[in-house]
This record gives sequence, structure tokens and C-alpha cells, in this order.
Amino acid sequence: MNKNRVLFLLGVLAVSYIAMYAFLVHEYIVVLFLVVFFGYQLKRERYEVDQKVNIENEELLNEVKITTRDAYLKHKQLLTMVTSIPSPLVLLNAYGDVVLYNSNFNVLRKSSADERLDYINNDCVKQVGLFMKDAYILEKELKKVITVKNKTFNAISIPVTTNKKFSGCVLLFQDISDEKKRESLQKQFVADASHELKTPISVIKGMVEILNRDDFDDAETSVEFLKQINKETKRLEFIVKDLLQLSRLSMSGLIINCKEVELSPVIEGCISSFQMLAKKKSIKIVTMLNCKECVFVDEELMTTLLNNLISNGIKYSDAGTITIKTKKIVNEYIIEVQDEGVGLTQEDCSQVFERFYRVDKARSRNSGGSGLGLSIVKSICDAHGATVEIDSELGKGTTVKMKFQKHN
Repeated sequence: MNKNRVLFLLGVLAVSYIAMYAFLVHEYIVVLFLVVFFGYQLKRERYEVDQKVNIENEELLNEVKITTRDAYLKHKQLLTMVTSIPSPLVLLNAYGDVVLYNSNFNVLRKSSADERLDYINNDCVKQVGLFMKDAYILEKELKKVITVKNKTFNAISIPVTTNKKFSGCVLLFQDISDEKKRESLQKQFVADASHELKTPISVIKGMVEILNRDDFDDAETSVEFLKQINKETKRLEFIVKDLLQLSRLSMSGLIINCKEVELSPVIEGCISSFQMLAKKKSIKIVTMLNCKECVFVDEELMTTLLNNLISNGIKYSDAGTITIKTKKIVNEYIIEVQDEGVGLTQEDCSQVFERFYRVDKARSRNSGGSGLGLSIVKSICDAHGATVEIDSELGKGTTVKMKFQKHN
């Protein structure tokens, strides 16, 4: 092998080595480029993802803030609404815990301490505690009338559901004491009225049956029976008239025709209509009308009021004097009717304004009274916003005093 050939081979090897080295370097650069490129892309995508997550987190945070604020406002509104409800109210959750109640609910508790309550462990009065327990366990609407501390409540349980699952209940206790009292008074009134009407009807019916017998032939008894029938008929008339009067006065929407009236002539007119009856019993009716000013009243109702008081004075007096006085003290127009009759006990004084109340039932029926006279007097005073009080001493007489507001 000559020198030139050796040099050629060395040249080829050198070129090959250089070429191979250049390829390897180029490949490394390519790989490095790819690593840098994909790393940048990955970092860019991660940055975009982080940005998106940050935006979503910020939006979620804002939503939470808004939801929290709305929940707070709703909770505050709920508390305001619950507090303003006049009836005792309590809310139980799905676990039977008391989560909310208003201040009125303390009326149904043995204390007013702010402590944790549930359907078993609570300081409610017995009936309320039992109702709370039934409402939670039975998970259905309940209604029950319960009495607590002389008050009557209509207890109502309303179940609360979430996704058709029981999640608690609301208990409401409505005070129906006044309604129960009115219902009781109404029943008593109907019973008393029926009894009062039944008595004269029975008397009339019995006498008519005797008079209609085929074998009855007693002219003197017939005359006596007819007089008694006439008396009982008048009594029925009085009772019905007074019942209608009292019914009218008891109407919640009663409109009275008030105007400025000087009562002195009205009083004198009422006295004149009773003079004959008073004279038969040796009773003298006198007046001490010291106030000649006008008072804002319904003249027709005042006539009824005075007639009832004068009539009562005559019925329950066998002799003596009935005195009618008027006077003014500051802005009050005062009327007093005083008799010297049989008088009343203190117990009777506290009940005489009740419907059909009679001190002496036998004497009242014999005198033809309905037992409604003083009830009508009280109702007329109430309709005028006036007060009425009675003062009496057994065996010495009775004074009825009424105070009307004097309008300037």
C-alpha cells in the first residue's frame, strides 16, 4: 500500500468521523429542542389550567359569599317573621332538636332560660311536651286543644319534608281562650233564654189544655186563667223584646246614632211613663238634675237604659223613694239612679249584669221581669264607651252609677 492510498483512507475515516459526530450533535439538538418545546407546551397548558381553576375558584368563592349573605338575610327575615308571630311557635329538625322558637313560646315553658331543647328533654309544661313528642314521632299533621295556665290553645303540628323525607316539624299554639269564652257564654245564653221562654209557654199551654177540656165548666176559673195567660203572654213579649234588644247591642258592628242631647227632658219623660206604677206601690220618684249640659249619646238607647233602671227600682221596692241625679265632674257626665228597695249582697252585685241573673227568681218572675234589664244597661254603656258600677246594701237600697265622657 502506497503512501497516497493510506492518506486517502485516513481522509475517508476522518470525514466519516466528522459526519457521524455532526449527526450525533444534530440529533442531540433535535431532542433538546423537542424537550424544550414540549416542556414549554406543558407549562403553558398547566398555566392555563391554573388560571382557569383560579377563575373558577374565584367565581365559586363569590357564589359562596352571595349564598352566605342570602342565607344570613333569609335567616334574619325568618327570625323577624317568627318573632312577630303573636302565637307561640317552635321548629324541630329531623333529629328532634328545637332549632328555633319565638319569645311567646316561653309561656308554655316552666322557665325562660336559653338552653338546648329537644322533643324529649325540655322544660315545657306536660301537655305541650307530650304534644311535641307525638308530633315528632308520628311525623304527621296533628291538631289538639290543650289548656295551659288557665289559657286554651289550639295546638297544630305541621310536618316539614325535604325530597319527600321527614326533616322536622313546625308547632304552632293559637290562643283561643276568648273564642272558648264567647262560645261558652253563647251556649249559656241560649240555655238561659230557652229556659226563660219555656216557663211562660208551659204555663200558657197547661191552662189552655184545661180550658179546652170537654168537662170543664168553671166561669170563675176561666176568667182567672185568661188573666194569667194574658200576664204570661206579656212576659213572653218582654223577654223577646229584651232578647232582640240585647242581640242588637251585642253586634260587633253596632252603629249607634249619637248626637248632642240634653238628658234632663229625657229623664223627665221616662219618669212620667212610670208614675202610675210607682204610685200603686207608694213609691215617689224625685230628681236632682244638677247638670243641664248636653252629652253625646244615642237618645233612644238612653231612654231604654233609664226605663230599665226605673223599672228595676220599682220592681224591687215596696215603698220609699227613687232618686235620679245628674252631675258633671271634669269631663264626665254622671247619672245615678238610687232606690230604697231590698238591696243586694256583695256577691249579687258582682253578677247582676250577667244575662238572666236574678237575685230572687220567684219574685222576679212574679213581677214579669226578663232578667235582662241590667245586662241591657251594661251593653248600652259599653256601646257608648261609658262605665257602670253598682253599690248596694241588703235591706237599704241600691245605687247604679254611670259615667259618660263629656265632649267639648
